[in-house]
Amino acid sequence: MPDYLPEWMILNKVLVEDAKDHVYEIPDDTCEINHWDRKGGLVYSGKYENGVEIGDHKYWYDNGILSLKIKYKNGKINLKENWALDGSLKEKEYYDQKGKFQKRELFEKGKLVKTEVEE
Repeated sequence: MPDYLPEWMILNKVLVEDAKDHVYEIPDDTCEINHWDRKGGLVYSGKYENGVEIGDHKYWYDNGILSLKIKYKNGKINLKENWALDGSLKEKEYYDQKGKFQKRELFEKGKLVKTEVEE
């Protein structure tokens, strides 16, 4: 458990699955969680409704470039997009309404080079 977290976060912890070693208390109502690094750079931003992910959840590299965006619909992953450090699109993953993987598109220098249908 990171030592820089406030005591209340440790006592009432709920681990946000994609947030690595970060621990947040997710309330039972609608909220937005933003996480900044020690230098003040935004690392993560996401919304929750009744403890379930909704809308876009975004992660940034240390240089401020968007790294990952996960779109949730009805608490299930709908779309994942990954970017390279230079900001170019690397990968898109599509999911059905139940959150089941459908296909992956791979990009090089922002251009589609391959489509995969197996996870």
